[in-house]
Amino acid sequence: LIIPFKNLINEAYCRDSSIKIRSQLEIKRKRGDFIGSFAVYGYRKDPDDRHRLVADSFAADVVRDIFRWKLEGVSAADIADRLNRDGILPPMEYKKRQGMIKVCNAFLRERASCLECNGNTAYIEKPGLYGDTGAGEEHYAKL
Repeated sequence: LIIPFKNLINEAYCRDSSIKIRSQLEIKRKRGDFIGSFAVYGYRKDPDDRHRLVADSFAADVVRDIFRWKLEGVSAADIADRLNRDGILPPMEYKKRQGMIKVCNAFLRERASCLECNGNTAYIEKPGLYGDTGAGEEHYAKL
């Protein structure tokens, strides 16, 4: 009798906590606060306010070049080749070297630092580059 009652109380507590957390995150999103862990390439978190993004001048120039080349009809593979020729680091490597990401994974430590192209333009299609972080969107089916 006691265990089912405890389970009922725990379930209600978890549900209540979840509702409170989601409502707080919704308030932050409506205020325009950034609530993600990492800023998309081209931006960085403001050192004075972690809930605000500011442009990363170097990476933003790279992103502008990528968009310009894509609009000119340059293929994704040629864009990757140009960036590699110019010595531009991939986004993950750039963030590691800038101290934005602390590496604790052996796979990430040993990874090659050159851009690769798999034939798609997924990076250019990231909504975060246009200011839409996608925060609050539900990516699961409701039961």
